[in-house]
Amino acid sequence: MTQISELLPFTFGVEIEVLFAIDQTKVDNDPRYSYLRINNYQPDERDKLGQYVNQEDWLKQAATVLRRRGGNLAILSPCNFIPEDDSEVFQHWVLTTECAVIFPKSDKQISAWSDNQVQDIGERTLLGLELISPILAIPDLEISDHESESLAEVNQYLDILTRRSSARSPYHFMAGPKSTSVHIHVGLEPSVNGQVAIPLNVMRHLAWIVICFEDVLTLLHHPERHGYRGTKSYDRAESTRAVFRRTRHSCKTFSLAAAFFEIFGNDIRYFENDEVWLGDLAADRHCWVNFSNAVTFGQQRRKMTVEFRQHHGTLDKKDINEWIMFVTAIIRTAERKANQGRHSVELPDNVIEKVGHNQQVITEMSKYAATFNSPKRTLKELFDLMELPIQKRRYWWDRAKTFQAFLFERRTARYKFQFYCTNLWCEEPTTSRDCEGWKAGELDTQPWDEPQQSDSKTVEASMMEVDSDEDFHMISESKTVEASVMEVDSDEDFHMIN
Repeated sequence: MTQISELLPFTFGVEIEVLFAIDQTKVDNDPRYSYLRINNYQPDERDKLGQYVNQEDWLKQAATVLRRRGGNLAILSPCNFIPEDDSEVFQHWVLTTECAVIFPKSDKQISAWSDNQVQDIGERTLLGLELISPILAIPDLEISDHESESLAEVNQYLDILTRRSSARSPYHFMAGPKSTSVHIHVGLEPSVNGQVAIPLNVMRHLAWIVICFEDVLTLLHHPERHGYRGTKSYDRAESTRAVFRRTRHSCKTFSLAAAFFEIFGNDIRYFENDEVWLGDLAADRHCWVNFSNAVTFGQQRRKMTVEFRQHHGTLDKKDINEWIMFVTAIIRTAERKANQGRHSVELPDNVIEKVGHNQQVITEMSKYAATFNSPKRTLKELFDLMELPIQKRRYWWDRAKTFQAFLFERRTARYKFQFYCTNLWCEEPTTSRDCEGWKAGELDTQPWDEPQQSDSKTVEASMMEVDSDEDFHMISESKTVEASVMEVDSDEDFHMIN
């Protein structure tokens, strides 16, 4: 991996959406659960409460359960209420309400989402929650995942959330692609004077990478996070490209050269141009990569972060750890590219014609010559750019193939025929992807240069099964990569179980 003399002190925070179900009748009538009754709530001095009485009562119950399991957390309500003395809010774990969580519509659905722990909705109270981590140091990509103190802390709270309750328990926590999502915020370590802005040139390279490789990145995610109409992400996490270019059409052909010129064409010295080069990304947070917190508009922001919003809901440690590491690699790639000098490479004439003689743009463009000299993006091109090790490439390749299968399997092929244009009034919402991987067979070739090793013990082997209940299982037999089981229920939700 390319070394940079002094890396920026990046930090991250994770937001984990959860669906909480609680049977208030059982709480009221069973003395074993008297500790969950509202009048028995033990407040924490760090709690920040507003005026939403009912939801706050249920939030207190969820917090009580997690605290009894070992969680050291405070509650915040409502979710968008940041008190004036907010300096300590993100220094510890916080539990708050989340209106974006989708509730089950049937007994069959809640049974599937809860791994059959809850058989019916009945009189249960349902509440959307979000568990928010404190500010944590991003993992060091040069060491093992298991050596990261930050990931260990995240895993501790995932264990708390997933501790299996008795089937007779009045409460349950659940998460899945159709109901919840996971968001990762990345920023710089705050100074004694407050939040620190990510350098503009790093921001520009980050914006370019996620916009350029948007269709490749989407391959790595569950179809519920592809932006199809009627899915969990459609209204709250749309195409970053569509927001960037202000057209609100994500189905049209995307001009990489035009986007590159818009991002890098302005004088880097003028920081006030941030709202210009970002397009509508500067003001719209509901896209796959949210830049709205990271631009200042001349004002101090409470959290100057870039937010990655595309990951599906899950409580699986492997999935969330890998996504945090992947986001870290993207950030470090943007930092590395920002610090590189001009490359001695040739760029296509048609690209040069579009950017003219702007030497600043040509210098930055030379760092992505492989992109401008190839007609379509690929997983390998992205992984090469990020300098991902083969072990990580294997994980994401397997995951891309798993989710690609959803588009071709008979029981889940409905995703393939859904439109994904973000404009509801689009007359021709055709699906136009500018990368390989969306057609059958396009993910058959491994995304690294090593020769194929079909029988090697170091290559992860996976078996995919679809049972009579339309459950999907991916059973990893790797001796070197952590095994996990992916289950997709009849509602196309899946839960990752280590």
